[in-house]
Amino acid sequence: CRSMKRKRVLATLKVERLLNSS
Repeated sequence: CRSMKRKRVLATLKVERLLNSS
């Protein structure tokens, strides 16, 4: 399933954005 990888990338992006906001 490639969608799984895409979902994981989206989650990572969200985390990175949260870390950047901190």
